[in-house]
Amino acid sequence: MTQAEGVIRRRVAPGSTLCTLTRRRPFVIEGIDAQGVVLLLGERRTRTVIPWAVLQDLMVWLATQDWVEVGGRFTVRSEGETVDALLKHEIPRTVANYVAALLVRTDLAETDHGRPLRIRYRS
Repeated sequence: MTQAEGVIRRRVAPGSTLCTLTRRRPFVIEGIDAQGVVLLLGERRTRTVIPWAVLQDLMVWLATQDWVEVGGRFTVRSEGETVDALLKHEIPRTVANYVAALLVRTDLAETDHGRPLRIRYRS
């Protein structure tokens, strides 16, 4: 079990509703299983798996950075050193704002609530 997995399993429960950090859009933690965290996103509640390996890679990367822009453009490609760019290598969907909210909620990251939205690793 990775560090990110252990913390997330302890701090959020399946069925929990969280909100994105900027637009306060709700999303649901449908489940937490061996594959990763299963989110239900948007009005259609699109089922999206965020694999543990992807979350752990993100945490390792964040630990080497200072404040990082979350990003989150509605395209399958993303540019720059953003959370969105890192996640789109593995998940061809705009999930950065949801993942950022999950990390902040579980105290794995903190936000400055600025524009653009930025997060950093919380040690």
